[in-house]
Amino acid sequence: MDHSLSELTRMTEHRRIRLLQSREKLPALLWAVLVVGGIVTVGSTCLFAVENFKLHMVQVFEISFLLSLMLVAIASINRPYQGDVHVTPEAFRYALETMDEPAPAEPGLPKDSPPAHTP
Repeated sequence: MDHSLSELTRMTEHRRIRLLQSREKLPALLWAVLVVGGIVTVGSTCLFAVENFKLHMVQVFEISFLLSLMLVAIASINRPYQGDVHVTPEAFRYALETMDEPAPAEPGLPKDSPPAHTP
């Protein structure tokens, strides 16, 4: 009984932490650093002396595109319970289903007898 109560307390704590983390977001300062860093990186690529202008434009576009994808990925991961990348409730449903299943019987014991107690 004591072990069951302590496990229930731990599960409640973990649920409370998940709820708290689902409401948290990346700080505005971190977003500012990410966006300014992206702007500085793209700006620095414009300073490279490349003889072929088309090649230079492709290089700037590729770096801009890569930085944009990274910022979109960070924004999506920033919301763990919504958006494209999110935590689904399937694992919790599976846990509930497996908790409801009876424990497998030990070999050699009748089905109705209680399981052996090992210290």
